[in-house]
Amino acid sequence: MAGVVQGADGEKMPLGRRIFKRAFVYLLDKKTDAFFRVLRRRNPVLVMAKANLVLVTRFHDVEACLANSDVFKVGYGPRIDAAVGCFMLGNDNAENAQHKAALLRLLSRHDSQRIRDIVTDASVEKLSGIGNRTAVDMVSDYSRYIPMQLVKRYFGFTQATNDELLSWSRAMQHDIFHNRDSETHIHQRSVTAGQAIRVSIRTEIARRKKQEAAASDDILARLLRCQNEEGNGFDDESVVTDLAGLLVGAIETTSFSLVNILQELLARPDVMLMAREAAAANRDALLHKLCRELLRLRPMNALLIRQCAEDYAMVGVNNKTVTIPAGSRVLLCTGSAMKDEDVVAEPNQFRLDRPDGHYFIYGSGSHLCLGDKIADIMLVEMIKPLLLLRHIEPLKQPDFDTGPFPEHYLLALSR
Repeated sequence: MAGVVQGADGEKMPLGRRIFKRAFVYLLDKKTDAFFRVLRRRNPVLVMAKANLVLVTRFHDVEACLANSDVFKVGYGPRIDAAVGCFMLGNDNAENAQHKAALLRLLSRHDSQRIRDIVTDASVEKLSGIGNRTAVDMVSDYSRYIPMQLVKRYFGFTQATNDELLSWSRAMQHDIFHNRDSETHIHQRSVTAGQAIRVSIRTEIARRKKQEAAASDDILARLLRCQNEEGNGFDDESVVTDLAGLLVGAIETTSFSLVNILQELLARPDVMLMAREAAAANRDALLHKLCRELLRLRPMNALLIRQCAEDYAMVGVNNKTVTIPAGSRVLLCTGSAMKDEDVVAEPNQFRLDRPDGHYFIYGSGSHLCLGDKIADIMLVEMIKPLLLLRHIEPLKQPDFDTGPFPEHYLLALSR
């Protein structure tokens, strides 16, 4: 048929729509800041009715939508459920909130030093062979490897191999958060990974119960001990789902974030000097602020997806009311919100005096990232030993290999 082309997974799409879609994706992925800046000024609540899609770009609007989980429901549920079961990230009900609170108590703030020790040990191991201008692939040799060690030693994936953990995590993260076109092969990889990981966890649960491994104190062991408490909701399948769900966000998000932090540091010599001095003085609180601000400038993910449950009115340009139709897929552009000139002073400049509320790196509201505190510790402890090296030099820009994650990032490191 003239004017019709084949889309993803065999979908037939009018040529004009196909061209528009490619242009839209190009602007969103390759010209992100410029695109968001234009939208904030000219069409801050962009409703594309034919595509059933809405972009929300201003700070206060994004903040309000993230706080209103009654109207703006998380859109990840079906993909998460297919992979790991009914995990809290995919649900907005009160039972989910209670379950999340219970799991957060197990991810104790008292574990901070333990997490630091695991990450530090893995970092020292991976950097032990550094000499003069040693070429290191930061992704495969460092930024993925270190969170995998935390997943094993702190979460409790003690029997899984590194290759299995990476494969499972990558497949699920890709489908749940980055499969914009709902491509079947990407979704099926995630489902297959979810099946494999659940088998692995069930096997580990059976092994621990048989051996009565009460001495363990990883997250899996804590979940199993909670089964003796009446009314906690942690039956075996719930434990399987919770542990599998924790894996989804543990490896690729950390790796991607570290790559972005390094890119920003290498592009800002004055900030690099400040970071080096902070690392040498063990000023972890300052390093945390540095990492957070660098991720505001180059976030790992610039948007969060929600489904609009009912017609919702917002104020658009020139104070005109814009209605987000019920059933719309809403892209809450957190990357844009963190650079909204009307709220964030000097949004394109590096500053350490910004209030905490100006950061949406881990989301906000009821679905604030479950592992935000763990991620903060990991990123500081991963970047610190790199900053203590004599020299860091980029040899190539990050290679995404047509996927959503950096696959390679080659640096020359010198002691």
